Amino acid sequence: MIQQLIKILFLIFFPSLLIAQNVVKPIEVDWVFKTGQQIRSTPGIYKNLVIIAGDDGTVHALEQINGKIAWEYPAGSAVRSDLVVDQDRVYVYNTNGNLFALNANNGRLLWEFKTAPNNVLDTWDYYTAAPAFNKSLLFIGDSEGNLFAIQKSNGQPAWQFKTPARIHATAACNDSMVFVGNYSGQLIAIDAKNGHQKWTFQTVGDRYFPNGEIQRGPVLDDGILYFGSRDYNIYAVNAETGRAVWNMKEIGSWIIATPCIDSTQLFVGTSDTHRFYALDKSGGFVKWQLPLNMRAYGTATLYKNRVYFGCFNGKLYGVNKIDGTVEQVFQTEGSKTHYTEVYGADDHFKKGFELYGPDGERSEQKILSLGSILSQPVIKDGKIFVTSTDGNLYAIKIDG
Repeated sequence: MIQQLIKILFLIFFPSLLIAQNVVKPIEVDWVFKTGQQIRSTPGIYKNLVIIAGDDGTVHALEQINGKIAWEYPAGSAVRSDLVVDQDRVYVYNTNGNLFALNANNGRLLWEFKTAPNNVLDTWDYYTAAPAFNKSLLFIGDSEGNLFAIQKSNGQPAWQFKTPARIHATAACNDSMVFVGNYSGQLIAIDAKNGHQKWTFQTVGDRYFPNGEIQRGPVLDDGILYFGSRDYNIYAVNAETGRAVWNMKEIGSWIIATPCIDSTQLFVGTSDTHRFYALDKSGGFVKWQLPLNMRAYGTATLYKNRVYFGCFNGKLYGVNKIDGTVEQVFQTEGSKTHYTEVYGADDHFKKGFELYGPDGERSEQKILSLGSILSQPVIKDGKIFVTSTDGNLYAIKIDG
């Protein structure tokens, strides 16, 4: 009992010391590709290529084995949504509201579709929607609250559905339905064939965030939609009826990330409570939690017996999915360079640093200088590919 109490106290006050007691395996960097500007989007994988885009406004297709450039395409403005690969095409959506379909082999433009320019709600509105797709259609939302269904073959619109608030969350879909969240806290189910609304689920809201904005989007698994909100809740909603199955309130923190799912568990990070959770998928009960020293907005990735996720502190964690033990940690170049400007030796904010103080914008930029990992890690052939706000794509070797 006393040992358990000591472990809990360490988890709360000295998380880095407890991690240091575990056997943390080193992660070897294979290669790094530098763009010079922030990257918030998840890479796309196509055959032997890894494809990225970021604030430099260029799509880079790189050889997975060595990071050499295979082709590049000028996207025209920053890209802050995940790159999506389907068959031999890569779909890229920029902040000007242009959706491009590119040939993934050579970067040749196939078609372009125009939506409204994407604008931000506030400092923490870090992403725009990525395209979701089924067999024949792409679905993309914009800052004017429109959801577009676009024919994959030629980029022509199939239908358009108007919602009352910006859509920066990527939709979830199957062949018959598409599910999209907006900044009014609505999760809307729409018939994928004709654009007719089936049901709407409304987030609860919170005193300080009454809209309950859905920022990143749901994941659909076995008939249930799982998603977080700025109203401090994570929700499980029946995809057929739109009725809630369960919700978990994370008092004091948004839940931004799209959850990662396995057969029994749900993995998700939080914002201001600085935690990473494993929840029971059937009821939302906490199975384990890992304290962090900054936010986790990106979706996690499962690989064998580990779950990998990035943090605003510039670290990528490889955690045992059964018990939450940290087994691997990778630190970006930006984090190595600037970490001591933000954190003290105890891994807490150093004296004088205020995250939400009178100069909050400057503090946020200092956090981003750590090489924050806002994207989802992608794993292929024994390598993790992960982007960072230090402008780099990292190819990292992992063991089994």
